[in-house]
Amino acid sequence: MSVRRQAAKKKKTTTSKRVLLDPVTLEVIRNALPAIANEMAADLQRTSYNMMIYEVRDFCTALIDTKGQLISQNVGGVSHFVADLGVLIVDGLKRYGKDGFAPGDVIITNHQAVAGQHLNNVVIYMPYFYHGELLMFAMVRAHWIDVGGMSTGFGAGPQVADPWLEGLQLDQLKIYEKGKLNDTLYRVLKDNIRFPESSLGDMKSQMAACRLSARRMDELFDKYGRTTILAAIDRIFDETEANILVDRNGVYRVKAQTEIADFNATFGTEFSDEEHDTIGGLLLAKFGRLPKRGEEIVVDGLKFRVLRADSRRLYSLSVEKLPAE
Repeated sequence: MSVRRQAAKKKKTTTSKRVLLDPVTLEVIRNALPAIANEMAADLQRTSYNMMIYEVRDFCTALIDTKGQLISQNVGGVSHFVADLGVLIVDGLKRYGKDGFAPGDVIITNHQAVAGQHLNNVVIYMPYFYHGELLMFAMVRAHWIDVGGMSTGFGAGPQVADPWLEGLQLDQLKIYEKGKLNDTLYRVLKDNIRFPESSLGDMKSQMAACRLSARRMDELFDKYGRTTILAAIDRIFDETEANILVDRNGVYRVKAQTEIADFNATFGTEFSDEEHDTIGGLLLAKFGRLPKRGEEIVVDGLKFRVLRADSRRLYSLSVEKLPAE
């Protein structure tokens, strides 16, 4: 298990240990969560105003937890929308704090400083509360046909010299706060967009998709309970991470830039990080040169094998624990 997941588990109670998840319940929840994201996508497509959404599918829908971890995301859409929404939640929590969100809040953001998208890719997200507790966020990113700037469509593309020419920059603003519309912000949007009916119609479609997810999550939590749902999400995270990190022969894969402290926590080693920050840097020192793909070295009971490297950099490694002598 990675340090990210270990740190999360240290902060939790023993809830997931107390809950006995039977395989059927786990699989139902495992499939229900992405089903919610996919239903959000269908809702968005059917109600949106511009063909970039309902035909090109230039959007994504997702559920994100309060740590910025992706719980589920719709199938389809464009590839560069995959699993990059969590940074927006982390940024929003820095801005407002966990107590700064309330039922009925709707946040709009497209700022390029976070997630690095062009300004037409506008994100709408809403906090999800169950019995007064903030548990996750529903999010929709969609390509608006216009956000002001030099032209419609893509904000004039390569002709734009800076973000200000591209269009409106919206940085974690509440378009609704506790269910009340921010009329000033709404007028600013309406007065600075060439086709407000289209873009603001798309915004309302995004909001409708988020509200749909809240209803579905209420149904899921009411049926299985908070403890079971959260334990299932933790189990899904752990199983997914285990499948990524290890193959059937007990050989793990790690990035060379993995910090030594993280590596030690995952593998139970005691490598010093005083001279080297990353596991790759430590191994380069052990090799005494840049190793080639396929080369192996044994360090403190671990066999490292270079999976990917070029003439300038070490990228990834496999790690295998050797039997104790």
